Amino acid sequence: MGCSASQELCSKTVNSLKGKTAITEESERTLEKFGLNRRQVFLLKTTWKSISNEMTAHGLTIFVDMFKSHREVFDIFPRLNPVLASYYTGIKTPTDKLVNEAFSVHGAKVMNRVDEALRNFDQLELVLSLLRQTGSYHRRFHGFKPQFFRHFEQPFLHLVRSLLGTKYTDQVHEVYVIIARFLIEALIDGYNGDKPGIGY
Repeated sequence: MGCSASQELCSKTVNSLKGKTAITEESERTLEKFGLNRRQVFLLKTTWKSISNEMTAHGLTIFVDMFKSHREVFDIFPRLNPVLASYYTGIKTPTDKLVNEAFSVHGAKVMNRVDEALRNFDQLELVLSLLRQTGSYHRRFHGFKPQFFRHFEQPFLHLVRSLLGTKYTDQVHEVYVIIARFLIEALIDGYNGDKPGIGY
């Protein structure tokens, strides 16, 4: 979920936190809370590195799945509705140029932020800051409910499985289930917190 209008502020946040020690005691406690150990963080980083570009490019697929399966989520994205409304029934992969762009732009923003978080996952303070900022940003969507973030899990896991192919072992599945839920809880935390969203 990369930054746009607030690029400078987001960059300052990233730069100010990147110099901090990876896997501090506090970070390790946070990892343990979510059931991750150092070996699993390493597995995450190595598998994510091999598919991150494709995940970003396929952000469109995640959002087609989400909007198709959850009408209530579709309805609260007013900037997408005018273009997408007539395509809702039976939508699989939009072919119209405007529809494709509407999904692709939002999907790419979201996946850029996910990519930024997972590439820096051993720096928990940075990751939590980025995700909470993104969660709070969603307050601007009238009618959005924080539980809508949970609809991200299954399309995300399906795409990871598809791209990793035979590398998607039971151990990798366990890691990405934990990661998906970690991302979602951090987004919900940000939405429910006091800080205003900075955009993405």
